[in-house]
Amino acid sequence: SYRIPENAGIIFLGDSRTNGMNITCNFSDDSDKFIVAKDRAGLTWLTTEAYKKINSIAEANNYDKYVVITNMGVNDTDNINGYLEFYKTLSEKYDIILISVNPTNNGATVTNEQIQKISSL
Repeated sequence: SYRIPENAGIIFLGDSRTNGMNITCNFSDDSDKFIVAKDRAGLTWLTTEAYKKINSIAEANNYDKYVVITNMGVNDTDNINGYLEFYKTLSEKYDIILISVNPTNNGATVTNEQIQKISSL
């Protein structure tokens, strides 16, 4: 099991579900927790804007280590290999905790069958 190290900054990375979590839990009020999230975010946002924000947070704050907790993929199920490649790159600098893609109500664009396939990788 993984334990978040002492003096670690924690970056929550995700889409609207992460934004909702932050509204409920107010993580951004804690000095060691940071939110990088965007509603309807996908791989392109992750590999460009989000990556820049993560690196900017790490450069601007003085923590021994950063842990990125991410919950993404539901908005971009066709790009799972791109996510995996990005997470490999991200893991070269940061510890990563991947949360499985959350289930849906079998909406018009994403089914739970697709989500189960992604989460099994």
